[in-house]
Amino acid sequence: IVATGSAVPDLAGMGTTLAGLALVREGPRDLWLVFNVGDSRVYRLHEGTLRRVTVDHSLVQELVDSGDLTRDQAAVDPRRNVLTRALGSNPPAKVDFHYLVPVEGERFVICSDGVTTVVTDAEIARLATIVARPDEAARALVAVAAGSAPRDDISAVLVDTVRAQPSTVSHDTVVVTRPVTVGE
Repeated sequence: IVATGSAVPDLAGMGTTLAGLALVREGPRDLWLVFNVGDSRVYRLHEGTLRRVTVDHSLVQELVDSGDLTRDQAAVDPRRNVLTRALGSNPPAKVDFHYLVPVEGERFVICSDGVTTVVTDAEIARLATIVARPDEAARALVAVAAGSAPRDDISAVLVDTVRAQPSTVSHDTVVVTRPVTVGE
């Protein structure tokens, strides 16, 4: 991203956000590796409860965290698209990642801010719960976001855990969480 932005003047300063999920092996067990940089998000839905796993890297999120803005104020604040971390920055951005214990029956929602700026967490939870197939739930989520006059990209991927290894660790356990610099 940085190299292309440097080589093509019209693309100077470009950047992007990233959020994702990968199944990795840590010793004898499988774990979900959840990662993000920017304001694309990963949610975990289990037993009817939707929980955001990632934290937005944005100015308004920092203002919410410091108590200077409420979540309702942040949703309409004109600075809500100002990112504090993005891929393509120089120096390289730090990517947050978390390891989670897989739980049979859970569902992950991975989506861009084009979804989350127009679709509430409650509506994300509702759609992710009532639509059985993850691909159909993703299409439904994108359709709802697109019907709300979006001003941004709209993308969503849903992933189900259909089989998990037995574990003595709670599904709420975060095994490791630390930021890592891209290219580290």
